Amino acid sequence: MSTDLNLDLHQKLASYYLDVLSSEITEGISVFASSRYGFPDYALIESGNPISSEESPYSSNWVRDFINKRKGTTAANRVALGYPNAVKEVTSKKGNTFHVVIPIFLIPYQDGSWQENEPRLDFSSTQLNIKAVSEYEREYNQSSLLTSYINLNEELGLYQDVMPSLSDLINSLRSLKDADEQSWPWREVLDPEALGFTNLAQVENEGIYNCAALFGMPEQRYTKGLEKELQEIRKLSKDQIKGTALHDWVYGIDSGKTTVVDDLLAPIPLNEEQSSAIKKSLRGPLSVVTGPPGTGKSQLVTGLITNAAMQGQKILFASKNNKAVDVVAERVNNITNRAILIRLGNLTHQQGVVDSLNMFLSEDVSQGDIENYQNLKKRLAALKDKISIFDRDIRWYIDERNDIEEINRQIHELSMYFSESVLSILEDLDDEYIPHWKQGIRNLLRRVQMLENRQVFFRNFAKKRLTRLSNNLFQSVEEIGNFKLDNNPEDVVERTTSNLDLLSKLVELHGLIQKNLKGIEKFEGQPLLEDLYQKRNQSQEHFEQVSLGVYESWLKTLPKRMTQQERTSAASFLTLLKMIMHADEDGSRAGSAVFAKYYQELERLNNVFFAWAITSLSVRSKIPFKPHIFDIVVIDEASQCDISSAIPMLYRAKKAVVIGDGKQLQHISLLRKKMDMGLMAKHDLIDNHILWSYSQSSLYDLAQGLVPADMFTQLRDHHRSHSDIITFSNQVFYGENLRIFTKYEQLNLIPDEPVVRWIDAPGLAKPHYAGGTYNPTEAGFVVNELKRLVENSYTGSIGVVSPFRAQVNHIKEQLNRFPDLEAALTTRDFLIDTVHRFQGDERDVMIFSPTIAQGVKSGSIKFLQNSGNLFNVAITRARAALITIGDKSFCSTSGVDYLEKFIR
Repeated sequence: MSTDLNLDLHQKLASYYLDVLSSEITEGISVFASSRYGFPDYALIESGNPISSEESPYSSNWVRDFINKRKGTTAANRVALGYPNAVKEVTSKKGNTFHVVIPIFLIPYQDGSWQENEPRLDFSSTQLNIKAVSEYEREYNQSSLLTSYINLNEELGLYQDVMPSLSDLINSLRSLKDADEQSWPWREVLDPEALGFTNLAQVENEGIYNCAALFGMPEQRYTKGLEKELQEIRKLSKDQIKGTALHDWVYGIDSGKTTVVDDLLAPIPLNEEQSSAIKKSLRGPLSVVTGPPGTGKSQLVTGLITNAAMQGQKILFASKNNKAVDVVAERVNNITNRAILIRLGNLTHQQGVVDSLNMFLSEDVSQGDIENYQNLKKRLAALKDKISIFDRDIRWYIDERNDIEEINRQIHELSMYFSESVLSILEDLDDEYIPHWKQGIRNLLRRVQMLENRQVFFRNFAKKRLTRLSNNLFQSVEEIGNFKLDNNPEDVVERTTSNLDLLSKLVELHGLIQKNLKGIEKFEGQPLLEDLYQKRNQSQEHFEQVSLGVYESWLKTLPKRMTQQERTSAASFLTLLKMIMHADEDGSRAGSAVFAKYYQELERLNNVFFAWAITSLSVRSKIPFKPHIFDIVVIDEASQCDISSAIPMLYRAKKAVVIGDGKQLQHISLLRKKMDMGLMAKHDLIDNHILWSYSQSSLYDLAQGLVPADMFTQLRDHHRSHSDIITFSNQVFYGENLRIFTKYEQLNLIPDEPVVRWIDAPGLAKPHYAGGTYNPTEAGFVVNELKRLVENSYTGSIGVVSPFRAQVNHIKEQLNRFPDLEAALTTRDFLIDTVHRFQGDERDVMIFSPTIAQGVKSGSIKFLQNSGNLFNVAITRARAALITIGDKSFCSTSGVDYLEKFIR
């Protein structure tokens, strides 16, 4: 039953996402086993009782103290029962050791049941504690951890429509993670109907015990700010969010609401799709860009920011990926020696901002500078007109050429009906024949039609007349040369009809030949198409050079357009920035008052910093929570981004640009589909707003469903990888839509070796004691190949990637035995990791270790079957060489579809 019937849609969505964030425990639960100040932050349930009991387990002083601390607060509704519980020793940064309690499964209580003093467990919402998976599967990279966590949930049946019983979950987990002392150390027989007597606060021996305890569901550190802003949005009325991108997304995008866009500058080279995407981004309320690997997403964003700045539009660029934010900041600010983008949350790249501000404040803008800017703009306009003329001429040339090609195709089809001698005569045939033949054809066709409607008596007279008329016409045709008509059919009507068809083809053919000759005459005196393209490209290069000059000149004259208040704010901001940077250098930190003033002054510098770049989760602490303070928000890596974290960013902007790739890494949710559907139903969202589902849709998925068709762009020009590398992904993942423009002379190729190779490494896949799969034989082959590359003096950058963390760790262990090799690899920008670490990165040589072979568990095969996107990311990191090392025979029949295709 919905509780949100009287709320506006944006309020329902905010409420829904708040419920989602409180239900999705992304950081897990782990608490100190004991405390020197009373009871620890959990409450052990009395032993000997079944978990399902609603009486004595909750009567102890420990439990009562735990609950009483939470009564009357929101925390009262965030209590879960943990079972079984692990005790684990951890070491602090200072070297101190202590024990923590980690629940394995978490069972929440039904809403309000604690206030009613009738606590009732909600077994249908049982969760696996992600902290337990992190500790016992040895997964510490967040993306890899989420993948392992989801796979284990699937194997346990937690994603099924019907929740398995707690006993079944325990049995399934133990069968998957059997009693291996180094894996999941089961210390006691687990029986949820008869809890053990172990006091976890006094345990010295690490392991998992048959104990149950109450835990407070933790606040999520990384989403705390997001939850705060969602609560604020829930309070706002529909009118209060008008004018924001959030309003458009929620209440409908008006495709007719557009902004007038000036002609684009090209201070950096832009291809056709990039330019189109920028125009759409500046013009419409929502645009979506699909950016396959190596197609220039950063180049696109750089072009968008520079053009938006010159057109007076302010941009917020956000990504979950720190590196993506740094790359955009570096590219934008390195176009000239003047920074227009401020990188928030990262002060390591701010010296350029300091230098730029010093220039703004110290330089005098002369009249000559202003005149130079105006003259450059005039030159740019003239060049644009010149390019437009070339484009017009090229289009005319191509259209005319296509017309001639189509005429020639038709000529070829008709020519099959006639001899060479007839065809040679047609080219020089006197045009006076044609009108006579056309008239004759019309007369005879009319006679044939009339004959079919006459009675038998009159038909004989009509046939004689038809014979005489047709003989006269056909005789005049045969006189022009060796053209012979058909005299075989005895019936005059059939014979005449057949000959009329042939004669019609002859007349049509003559017309096409004459049309072809006239079309060819149009090209006399015209430049060759190749010359037009060459001149057009030269003008485009000149346009880009002058564009850069216009951009630099525009920046140089900016101080002239600054108000006195802006100059004062710029000087204050410069002082604050220096204070913060010096504090960082000293290892200290500027106070909160300094940072508050820093952001206050930054907001006023609209004519200095036109773009802000930030990671998605830092938005709340760095950017004022105000509606439409930016003209455009650009959200990168949107296929990995959840919808909820984007809502506050959409509130801060008037328009949105969403960039992603549905064929690369995806948004991963720990929220079970059934729980998600329940929350959507609770907030009245299932019937008409299913696309907003947190667990099933990424931000990119949602944007694709909302964007008008003409505001979508796919980048197609690939510049990263050798054709032999990218061709597979182009065919299998991108429908051959990519155009490959990689400059081979810039690739660091391995001399005299194929670009794509498979090194066969028959071996045995083994389950790792800490979870996952590894292959010692394959790992050895990988190390040998690394040795070979180094010994052969290959100097390019090298990466090694595997879908399995255990294999990555095993290869690292083998590498540790060769310190000289490790030292040599560090000079080659060497990186070895799982696929998630390589997103947005690239290397000259990539070595892919599939790991699977005889002995692999079905769960690992299933993981790969569902991980085509990971494979796409892995192989498209390679620029000059892609080397796969694995059991070729096994992989070719593994049931992993994309891997089998890759081998073929």
